[in-house]
Amino acid sequence: MIKPLSLFVLFWMVLFSVSGLAQGEPLTDLSDKQRLQRAKNQFEYGDCPAVLKSLAGLTEPGRLDAVADILEAHRLSALCAFDQGNEERAEQELSRILFLKPDYEMDPFITPPPLMEAFQKRQKEMQQQSEELQRAREQTSGKEKIIVVEKVITQRRVPFTTNFVPFGYGQHQNGDSAMKVAAFAITEVGLLVTNVASYWSKQNYLVAGTNALVSSEADQQQYELLQNFQIGSAVLFLGVYLTGVVDSIWNWKLIHSEESEKPQAPKKPKKN
Repeated sequence: MIKPLSLFVLFWMVLFSVSGLAQGEPLTDLSDKQRLQRAKNQFEYGDCPAVLKSLAGLTEPGRLDAVADILEAHRLSALCAFDQGNEERAEQELSRILFLKPDYEMDPFITPPPLMEAFQKRQKEMQQQSEELQRAREQTSGKEKIIVVEKVITQRRVPFTTNFVPFGYGQHQNGDSAMKVAAFAITEVGLLVTNVASYWSKQNYLVAGTNALVSSEADQQQYELLQNFQIGSAVLFLGVYLTGVVDSIWNWKLIHSEESEKPQAPKKPKKN
């Protein structure tokens, strides 16, 4: 018959053996996967301090590859942190779980009611934030981009004498269209060049050192033709010039206002 003392010694021997098997090898000799498995075994025995020790640093990025393993590590950390009275860390672990998997479900049979309530509350808050963000994106996607344009009005004095400057200068100062300015400028320059070219060309038909015409009748005809070009271009130039002067005076204003637009970035609302 086994004595009571022997039973007592045997009980403690078995207990220490089980404890030794639970601890196993040192953490430094285990892989991350093995450390997670040890934490699971320790959790089954209810040894939360050992669980937290085994999981220390295991939830950092790059340690565990499978998402399921990462979620399990966070779950065990949350349950054991709450068991040890560290509610703040427990809620942090729950938030990390929901960040990885928003529809994650905690086991209500092993999760303490206060922790289960905190988990469900945080899950509902994250769902509401996600829905609000989605609605905001839908509202902003259908709106056109608003561009604020600042109108700038510039005033300048236009002297009356500018109306008598040829080559479309008066029209330019009055702010007329570029086509109108170019029409006066090109026409007057072309007539002036024709006048000067005709004058120098007909000089070739004069006897050198005199103003007498050469004796050739053909040369005299060429001379008269060039002279007609010279006179005609001068008359036309004068006519176009006077037309430009009249047009410029008609549209002239002493103070000329110019309006321009300057895009500006929308102002940010002031914080109260």
